[in-house]
Amino acid sequence: SVRVVRRFAFASALKRMSCVVSVGSDSSGGERVVAKGAAEVMLPLYDQSTVPADFEAIYTRYARQGCRVLALGHKMVPRHEVTTREQAECDLQFAGFLVLRTPMKHDSAEVIKSLRESSHRVVMITGDHVLTACHVGDELGITNGGASGTLVLTKQEDDRLEWVSIDQSKRVPFSADAGEQQALSKRFDLCITGDVMSALL
Repeated sequence: SVRVVRRFAFASALKRMSCVVSVGSDSSGGERVVAKGAAEVMLPLYDQSTVPADFEAIYTRYARQGCRVLALGHKMVPRHEVTTREQAECDLQFAGFLVLRTPMKHDSAEVIKSLRESSHRVVMITGDHVLTACHVGDELGITNGGASGTLVLTKQEDDRLEWVSIDQSKRVPFSADAGEQQALSKRFDLCITGDVMSALL
């Protein structure tokens, strides 16, 4: 039997959740932390020696296919030692990915098509990974640029903002000039993540 000792609920800002559980068959006398969350958020929380070298390549490949990808982790801890989220969500052992594919409703693409034909501008706001969102946008006809014609506003390591295509074949420096942004939107479908939007505001 498994008993939940402590639960750190999912938080949209953190993109993860975890629990401390007691497993009845465990003879060690300890407890186990189990955690799940967005792959890019979970990565720094792992004991890096347990993370495969192709971690990022795997989850981005599935996200590009429209899948929702969760990274999983766990660790053993002494009984009653973990009382805070920070104690729970660190030094985790990588346990694999959970890959979910949710089929589109059969009439979704037709509804989007009807809206566009009636001169409505259609945009998508979602909590999904940006690559998943772009794939869904293509499937529904919200975007039509494909991997090279959809640009994602990306924050680089040196804090520069740059538009990068899904297949990374195109890169366009970011400009705050409204005219340049409008011209860019006529050539490409544009996508902005919540993190980058916050950095702009």
